[in-house]
Amino acid sequence: MKLFFKITNKWVQTTIITLLLLLPLFSLAHADVSVDVMGPLIIGDPFQINDDISVKEWTEFENRLKVLKSYGVEGVTIDIWWGIVHSSPRNYNWEYYDKIDEVVKRVGMKWVPIFSFHQLGDNVNDPKRITLPSHILALAQTKGYLYKDVNGKENYEAVSVWATEKVLYLYKDFFSEFYKHFEGRTDAIKQIYIGLGSAGELRYPSYNKDTYPGHGELWAYSGLAIEAFRDFVLEKYNGDLSKVAQSWGINSINRENIFPPMEGESFFTNGQHLT
Repeated sequence: MKLFFKITNKWVQTTIITLLLLLPLFSLAHADVSVDVMGPLIIGDPFQINDDISVKEWTEFENRLKVLKSYGVEGVTIDIWWGIVHSSPRNYNWEYYDKIDEVVKRVGMKWVPIFSFHQLGDNVNDPKRITLPSHILALAQTKGYLYKDVNGKENYEAVSVWATEKVLYLYKDFFSEFYKHFEGRTDAIKQIYIGLGSAGELRYPSYNKDTYPGHGELWAYSGLAIEAFRDFVLEKYNGDLSKVAQSWGINSINRENIFPPMEGESFFTNGQHLT
């Protein structure tokens, strides 16, 4: 059984208190309790890991891991940011994560890589800003692979769900490079998670620092999203445009005039999503 606790600004204190309260309960029923914590989103400057500020933060990170280790914590999750690792089309730089691997092993713990194919910096409480790799962002902008709202505004946090197959080769390349780099020293890697979409949550980029605490809007207006919506509607009505028109309360319609709802809130509050 596995327990996960998020590391906050007071992460050692909070985690230890939580462990002291919960572990006795779980240990009674489960002999194989495994406790992991969520590590900091970033440590120091990932591009300058040996500068004074970074060295200080790495020292603090290692000391905190030692405390958690003493209380039985086994692993720590670490985001592997696309924007840190894949700096150019033919270049991968794993220096920052070699440091993670080194520190975690030295403490006697394990780490859980999270392949984070999204931007850091646009969500609530994000400490720093790490964008998508510039060449991938340029590709996504050129090809229409980004999320787009009803006004045509693009969101740069992640490649949209409708473009996943288009960029699958990039994800596969990342997986391959990770495997090649850490092959032979995976003893400290406990498991791997994959995060897609905004904040790695496979969702619309509606919830961010600009919309918090509101519900945001739909981001389904890119060319790929519109075509996917048209395919969905025609499949739902077995390709019969007259049935689409009848259900939508209009006289007639063709494929080119089928669009996602222009007003997201009323689309749900008025029950239009049920038609």
